[in-house]
Amino acid sequence: MRARFEASFAAYLGRLIIWIVVSIITLGIGAIWVSYDQYKWVIVHSTLGGRKVAFVGEFTEFLGKLIIWLVVGFITLGLGFFWVAYDMLKWVIEHIEVDGKQFTFQRSFGSYLGKLVIWIIVSVLTLGIGSIWVIWDSLKWTVEGSSLGLPVRFVGQGEQYLIKIIVWLLVSIITLGVGAIWVQYDWYRWVAEQIEVPEEALAAAA
Repeated sequence: MRARFEASFAAYLGRLIIWIVVSIITLGIGAIWVSYDQYKWVIVHSTLGGRKVAFVGEFTEFLGKLIIWLVVGFITLGLGFFWVAYDMLKWVIEHIEVDGKQFTFQRSFGSYLGKLVIWIIVSVLTLGIGSIWVIWDSLKWTVEGSSLGLPVRFVGQGEQYLIKIIVWLLVSIITLGVGAIWVQYDWYRWVAEQIEVPEEALAAAA
């Protein structure tokens, strides 16, 4: 069963205004809540096989984790932020729920480090051009490292993503950057709709 992203662009635009206003009136401090709410908003506006997807991570829990992540990063003079990125990813995925059944993240930190080295090398050797592939591969690696009792698949192909990148760039250029707002929305939608969960997993979650 493929996931679907149900939010309209108008709904995204309204939420974006809220995120911007919160960030401005809190002098940037509210960006912590904004980053949390972005994850939650995208997830809860998705469905799997017609079933609503829920995000069960509370903001207070996210805030507690954020403090730990910052402490680890500073104590390790920045080196710990590699683990922070991995743990944040794991935390978000494992707080996604369908019909009361939560996703799990199967990738180890060692596996993440190995992939990270590859992504950095590809980006450096291609003078940044390879970062297009890096983003696609990181999406595929993350999604296919997730499970709802059975493995999840990422069905978006690299060449399809490349075409989308070209379209997004053209839209941004033609609209003098204004279209980048739609591009972000369409990126969320495209990524969500490349996620496929086996029917048996959804049946078990029912």
